[in-house]
Amino acid sequence: MGIERENKRQRRREERLAQGYPNAIAKARVYEAALAEPGASYRTVARRFEVTREEICQYMVVLRRLPPEMIAAVEYERDPVRLREFSLRRLVAVARSRTADPSAIIA
Repeated sequence: MGIERENKRQRRREERLAQGYPNAIAKARVYEAALAEPGASYRTVARRFEVTREEICQYMVVLRRLPPEMIAAVEYERDPVRLREFSLRRLVAVARSRTADPSAIIA
């Protein structure tokens, strides 16, 4: 009939894909570099970037606990659909898990 219902959820998803998803490892590297400065603490870095101290802690957990090959895979990923799967929430869950093969969680 020519009149179709607009699916707002689908439209938001397309807008988000066009905008791109943030790379959690790239952001963690920025925080890591800031923490490497003399006299820097989680609190001072959090204030500098206007985020919470807990957020800084989560990014550092991801960098310190994930296997290097997994960090490299996420760090060099450019596909926005794949980056959506590698969200900070999911990477923290993988980093805090006790499984022998962390890559099996994200499969």
